[in-house]
Amino acid sequence: MPETGTGSCHKQIGLSSHSWDTVAMPCETIESGRCLYLTARLPREIGNFSGVRITPGAVHIQGDCGTATIVPGTSFDTAQSYYGVNTGILNITLKKGLTDKAGTPAP
Repeated sequence: MPETGTGSCHKQIGLSSHSWDTVAMPCETIESGRCLYLTARLPREIGNFSGVRITPGAVHIQGDCGTATIVPGTSFDTAQSYYGVNTGILNITLKKGLTDKAGTPAP
């Protein structure tokens, strides 16, 4: 059975002034054997949303005023991970998988 949780993903906010602050971002997480699902409101601190960049160990939520970074604590396959946004709610699906430092899935 999947593990679910409601609480905080920790995000690091970097604004255009280059100051960094780590704050809690309310989110819901569901973890299954192959995926980690994150659902959260878009953070206001980043300004106008411009996209999400998924790297092997972090999710970067980008805006015109800064970037929020979520570090889920596990590595995942960036090629098979994706996100969607609907009315200010961000849904991220991270496919678990081992990756090397370049982000290439390990055999």
